[in-house]
Amino acid sequence: MALVPISSHVRESRTLVENLPVPPGNVRVNLIIEVRLCRLDSVTGNASSSSIFSSRYVYFNLDMLRHYGQLRQVLDPKFMELGVDTSSIPYIAIVMKIMERGLEIRRMRVSYGSYSSNMWLTCEVRAVTVAELESEIESNNCRIADIRESRIKAMLNMVEVEGGDEEACAICLEQLEVGFEAARMPCSHGFHADCIRNWLRQNYNCPVCRCIPTN
Repeated sequence: MALVPISSHVRESRTLVENLPVPPGNVRVNLIIEVRLCRLDSVTGNASSSSIFSSRYVYFNLDMLRHYGQLRQVLDPKFMELGVDTSSIPYIAIVMKIMERGLEIRRMRVSYGSYSSNMWLTCEVRAVTVAELESEIESNNCRIADIRESRIKAMLNMVEVEGGDEEACAICLEQLEVGFEAARMPCSHGFHADCIRNWLRQNYNCPVCRCIPTN
């Protein structure tokens, strides 16, 4: 089951002060990875809260937080065990967040003189399945299409072409014949209904004067 992260949070999960006189040469980062499987609301698209789906533990030297490639070699296998898609952009953002947060905590500890040879971090990840995310994207696309069709319908005024009002449809270049029902834009330019509907599904303006209807 492939998972796609939708949000993440990195925090210090345990504070250990060993009263060392100087910063230790080597600091071990103990990282707990917690993945929470969420469900997307079919109406709002919001993700519901969920209990921990699974977790992993990994440790590495603090210096790895300064080397993205090396850190990926350590983290990727653990996240893959949890089903997380490590090729996704959200996952890359998680790795960057672990790096930034870990180094930030390190600087804070040094400035306070709170030295320790261990750093404990927890990375909380909220994720959804790829199948559910694709379903939500498809649902959103359908809603967007419905909204666009409603906008097009409200924008066009269907009129019968009368004698003396004949003109060529600027889209297909064929004549609008007398007695034919044409679709007229708010700017008063007329077109074949199918022609202008297809045009407005890809554009927002009149193909003749480029006017953008304000309604």
